[in-house]
Amino acid sequence: MSMKQVIWLEIDAYLRKNKQIINSEIEEIKNLNPPNNVVDNLIFSHIKKRVLTHLEEKIFTSLKKTFIERSIIAIYLLRSDNPPLQAKIRKDAEFTANYQVKAIREYLGIPLPLQEYERLVDDPINQIKQCRICKKILDYNKFSIRKEGNLRWECNECRKISNMINIWRKKIIVAKFITMKLKEGISITEFLDGLNQSKNLNIQTQCFNCNAGLNHLPALQFHHTDKQIKVKGAEWNELRSTPLENIIKRLDQQNCILLCANCHAMRTASFFNHYKEAIFSEEIEKYSWRIRGKIKRWIRKKKIIEDLFNGKCTKCQKIGLDNLPALQFHHLDPSKKEISFSADLRDYTDIKKIKMILLDENCTCLCSNGHSIEGAVIFKKYKKNII
Repeated sequence: MSMKQVIWLEIDAYLRKNKQIINSEIEEIKNLNPPNNVVDNLIFSHIKKRVLTHLEEKIFTSLKKTFIERSIIAIYLLRSDNPPLQAKIRKDAEFTANYQVKAIREYLGIPLPLQEYERLVDDPINQIKQCRICKKILDYNKFSIRKEGNLRWECNECRKISNMINIWRKKIIVAKFITMKLKEGISITEFLDGLNQSKNLNIQTQCFNCNAGLNHLPALQFHHTDKQIKVKGAEWNELRSTPLENIIKRLDQQNCILLCANCHAMRTASFFNHYKEAIFSEEIEKYSWRIRGKIKRWIRKKKIIEDLFNGKCTKCQKIGLDNLPALQFHHLDPSKKEISFSADLRDYTDIKKIKMILLDENCTCLCSNGHSIEGAVIFKKYKKNII
């Protein structure tokens, strides 16, 4: 019998023998009402201390601490009637559940009660496979092929969601770097070293103009402060699928700052900002015909939003006509979208016709922040997990 088998059997025997005592001690810890973010660590620390003390008496001192911790977690989770929340403990102990649990089951003969570790379906005869994330049994054509030639274990839909979640998480990290560079003068090397060492990057990340933070992540944008050094093809949408280090370096080279979509729209609307007084007064006779034509576009947009949507974003009710460039038309039912206002309607001179089209296509008025968030379906669904 190997030393690993011996240690697993010893831990298992100890936990079975002292099961009632340990569970009663756990209840005492919970009755103290510790904060939710520390209760799991307190429970695991208590179990670990008990088991390690027992192992020291048995002179199992030659085994690595990490291995012992993982073994305690695996056996405890399988044996206990009242296990603590598993995710944080597994993460803290770098516990690879599938490998450890299968090995322990093999040595100890423990039945597998947890559905998450059941063998997944893979039937080459009927060309069906079970996704390890959504657990659905799907045809082979719903799975992509690895470079090695075998099928992935996650279906294409789950893989798409997983990739988007990773992109949102990358955006948070890039936003943190840009914030830390401005506030603390951190360099790329210092930031990446801290990231690799899992240092705490707990810095308030928000729009540089307003308080829109990570809850508005889809609306946070990287604004180039100097157009002369802005590189075509090196913007977030083009860079987001590339390695994180590359994104940070490319955006850093272009002197980007963090702005929400509303502030970004206002800062880049140079024509509106210059002719704002004429747009609201509608006194445009003194300007050339080209300038008048552009001013009329803004006047039409202003009147449409006034008539149909009370002159403000229908969602937040805060962004009004003073921030006209930040107001956009949103299709409540995307299947009805046939015409884009900015591309197809802004040069229409018949305001009544424009309003009829917007109503027929079930449009509302949203600020740029609200519009960005409304379109970020995966972010809204997995927001808690992402942030």
